[in-house]
Amino acid sequence: MPLAIWGNVTLPGAFKPMVILSKPAVTFPIGFAFPKNSILTDTFNLVGKYWRPSGLIRKWNQDVYSNFTRSGKSWMKSQKDGELFKKIDAKWRNIQDNVKPFRMENVIAAFFIWGVPLLLSGAVFSWETFFSKIISESKGHMKL
Repeated sequence: MPLAIWGNVTLPGAFKPMVILSKPAVTFPIGFAFPKNSILTDTFNLVGKYWRPSGLIRKWNQDVYSNFTRSGKSWMKSQKDGELFKKIDAKWRNIQDNVKPFRMENVIAAFFIWGVPLLLSGAVFSWETFFSKIISESKGHMKL
């Protein structure tokens, strides 16, 4: 079942605001509670163990998603003259106007975090290599 239902009540824009996953990122177990020593517990457990292999849980999830998709879109279409629609539309247009691609100033900190230690380790490596050659050529006696 796709997990993105909010995307069905938003307005279309320049980019897709949400990606629908083919598999859920997080799953929540389904549970049913009965009173202690209920006569329904054993029967329900017997029926419940056949739901997943038969595909009923997947079908119910798809039905719920389909229902939310239809009701969300039809609700949004019915609200075109409403105050809420106008507020959402104005906010969405404001967000769309402010969308800009990444520039170097957005990611320069990541390059510094990666680049400065790399340059420092390169300098230390070069220094060690240079002095190890001097020491090995002088056979243990350092010449400067």
